[in-house]
Amino acid sequence: MSKPNFWDKITAYVAENKLNTANEAEILQKEVVETLIEDTNDDLTDDQRLDCIFDDEPLGFEEDPLGSTTKMNAQDPLEEVDLGDAYVKKPTYVNAKITKEFRKDASATYQKQ
Repeated sequence: MSKPNFWDKITAYVAENKLNTANEAEILQKEVVETLIEDTNDDLTDDQRLDCIFDDEPLGFEEDPLGSTTKMNAQDPLEEVDLGDAYVKKPTYVNAKITKEFRKDASATYQKQ
């Protein structure tokens, strides 16, 4: 057996690289095709999923189902008390039936906060 010469080694190396490059290109092309097929399937399923989002019907909790317009009334009469200072108005409502002394104490306490 004779030793392979330098030129034969280079030729074998180039041929091996061409074969590897061709195999990689084929694998890459298959991956691209699979990705395109998956993307197409994803687009179809996304479109199908979006069908249920567009609904013009009310959800049921926006309006009273009986359509009544009665408002809820407070059980106790309320009186407006300003907790703000001379520059900023901070209105709040307290029970009108409490004593004036307790109302003053409560408003003083809330104004400190």
